[in-house]
Amino acid sequence: MSDLTAEAWSLAAVAQLRGIEQRCADEDLFCVGYLIPQVELVEIKFSGQDAQASLWRDRLSDFVHGNSVADGLEANDVQTVENLIAQL
Repeated sequence: MSDLTAEAWSLAAVAQLRGIEQRCADEDLFCVGYLIPQVELVEIKFSGQDAQASLWRDRLSDFVHGNSVADGLEANDVQTVENLIAQL
């Protein structure tokens, strides 16, 4: 797979999350909504860099992990967010 710019990856990931948002269970809506701006913040943080999708997922996972602790997300929400990231 070819490398993606931060912007290209972010646009694709947000589009995918918007699709998930349309069909997910009500109890997962918070996590999808939590994750979308996190994707956009990763795009800003790594602007101008190219990477494969797997590295973008790892960067997002690391970024979200730190924020979820600071934001006080419950364990079940953290697990849902991790599962969503794995789908990107």
